[in-house]
Amino acid sequence: IRPYQDPFSPVPVTLGPVFSVADPEATILGRYVHSQAPALAWKQSGGMRSYYGALPLASATLLRAIFRTAGVHLYTEAPAWFLGSDRLLAFHAPAAIDAAVVLKQPRWVLDLYAQEIVARDSTTFDLKLAPGQSALYLLGDRDEVDRYLQDHE
Repeated sequence: IRPYQDPFSPVPVTLGPVFSVADPEATILGRYVHSQAPALAWKQSGGMRSYYGALPLASATLLRAIFRTAGVHLYTEAPAWFLGSDRLLAFHAPAAIDAAVVLKQPRWVLDLYAQEIVARDSTTFDLKLAPGQSALYLLGDRDEVDRYLQDHE
């Protein structure tokens, strides 16, 4: 495992002290390049899987893999900052994004900034954001979206 390098930071990340995994029952997923000491591992304990990463910053690829293993629904593969609930989805783009958003179930989706319907009873819609741009979407059925639009004319 190599230390995470923030793509927006002009200087390398320096870490210390360096911790490692010492549990013989843990499954080792990654090791430090410099010492080969275990740096990333998981362990099943009771009904849950616990992950430990010695490095404080993990890549999006690693986090997505852990989330998938845990059964977490990933709305997009885009490099976006995301906040969501069963009614609202918010995205912020640190870089340009042109990607699909995948919903858990068919929904009507209203772009709250543009006041435009972007999906009708669908499980996907397109997310196109310029660097630094944000988006906020309302999820609902047709009646909920229509009612919102009528109330906010």
